[in-house]
Amino acid sequence: IIAMSTLITTSMPYQRQVIDTLAAMGKRDQFYCIVGGGPITPEWTEKVGADGYGRDAKDAVAVCLKLVESGKRPPLEKPLLENALLSE
Repeated sequence: IIAMSTLITTSMPYQRQVIDTLAAMGKRDQFYCIVGGGPITPEWTEKVGADGYGRDAKDAVAVCLKLVESGKRPPLEKPLLENALLSE
């Protein structure tokens, strides 16, 4: 599991870069990638192709446990969103 958190919007693109780099290396299917942090939204999570999102560290742990227990291989079609407040 690669868990990425950011507290400022200027570092958000690096979450996408990590996921894109894994894909370019042919290793994206070997790692779950989850994202979180203050500016991160469920919409961003989907946009960058992450497997999960948590609002805080507690949610991130829950996401990781659910991903491992699911037995599904990454990348997921739709990310697992824990306690997400979805925009309307």
